[in-house]
Amino acid sequence: MENKRKDTKSSKRRILLVEDYRGLRRSLTRLINLESDLEVCALAGNDGQALSTLEDRSFDLAIVDISLNGASGLELTEVMKSRCPNMPVVIFSSHDELLYVRNAFRAGARGYIVKLVDSTEEILTAVRHVLDGGIYISRRIIQEFSAGNFEGYQLPGPETLPSRPEYETDQKQD
Repeated sequence: MENKRKDTKSSKRRILLVEDYRGLRRSLTRLINLESDLEVCALAGNDGQALSTLEDRSFDLAIVDISLNGASGLELTEVMKSRCPNMPVVIFSSHDELLYVRNAFRAGARGYIVKLVDSTEEILTAVRHVLDGGIYISRRIIQEFSAGNFEGYQLPGPETLPSRPEYETDQKQD
C-alpha cells in the first residue's frame, strides 16, 4: 500500500510556503488558496521544517522568506535546489535592493517579490510566471533599476549566474 495520499485536487499547482512570521504565512496562504489553480499544501516556519517537508512530499514551487528567524532563506534555497533541482523557488523579501535580488538568483531562485510593497495580484502573477518557466522580478525593483538607482549593477539573467552561489555583500573590497 502506498504511503502518500492521492491528491484529489491534482489540477492545482502545489506550493510550499516558508515564512517565519505566522500572520503573513496565514494571509499569503489564504490569498493563494482562493485561486482555482494554486494551493499552498505545506507551511514551514523555519529551514528545518522546510527541508523535512521536502523529504515527504513533492511541490511544484516553493515561496521562501529571505530572512528566516536564525537562518538564511538564500542558503535554504541553495539546499532546496540541490535536493529538488526542478522545483522553482520564489524569494519573498522585505529588501528591495538589487544586491539581495542578485544573491537570490545566485542561490537558485527563479523569482523575487517584495513583501508589503508588491500587490497581491503581483504575487500571484509572479508565482504563475515562475511556474510557467519564466523568471520574475518585482516591478518595484525593475522601476528602480530603470530609473538608474543601481549604479554598476545589471539585473540577473539565467545565463550570467554562477552554478554555485557566491553571495555579494554591500561592503567594498580593497
